[in-house]
Amino acid sequence: MCSGQVGGHHYVDLGLPSGLKWAVCNIGASEPWEFGDYFAWGEVSPKEDYSNETYKWGRWDNLTKYCTQTTSLNIFGNVDNKSILEMEDDAAAVNWGNGWHIPSIGDMMELGKGCEWERDVEDFEGSGIGGFIGHSKYNGNSIFFPDAGRRDGFKTIFNGRGKYVSSSISQSHPFDCYILAPCLYGPFVEGGTSRFVGCSVRAVININNDKI
Repeated sequence: MCSGQVGGHHYVDLGLPSGLKWAVCNIGASEPWEFGDYFAWGEVSPKEDYSNETYKWGRWDNLTKYCTQTTSLNIFGNVDNKSILEMEDDAAAVNWGNGWHIPSIGDMMELGKGCEWERDVEDFEGSGIGGFIGHSKYNGNSIFFPDAGRRDGFKTIFNGRGKYVSSSISQSHPFDCYILAPCLYGPFVEGGTSRFVGCSVRAVININNDKI
């Protein structure tokens, strides 16, 4: 369901307490059921090879940006204590502009709690594509996330269903990032996906109600 558009990209108003609006499609897609592009965390362009060797911000043990000190006191590169994406490294902000950005962990948790979820939808609107649908508890509007899988190396892997990247790295290891992933009861925030893996991006935006 589309509630409006910003910069040519449509959003749905789910009536969330924060007022945040979620994009109807993934970055790189034109329909809700299309997979769109895949992005390594902190990269703003899709590519062919999603591997440790091609990752922009270094290897797992020698990070050049977004590197925090872990509780184990191990150091995994140039510690800058940056844990949240800067706009220049945000695939949504760079590709769509106009205030669009990758959602935070809090944004994802709000979405998860704010909807009733249908898991394992096999054929969304006759597209032949499966995924999960959230029905807002506040206004009844809906949002669909296709099971786009993930990219690892040169392969697209679907056994993990969909993985939607957040703006934050994991607290347990700076080479991992938090993602939104489906489970039996709906989406949940997971912290164990390597940053070099290609994940889907679903953008969000804050809009004043009088502009909707």
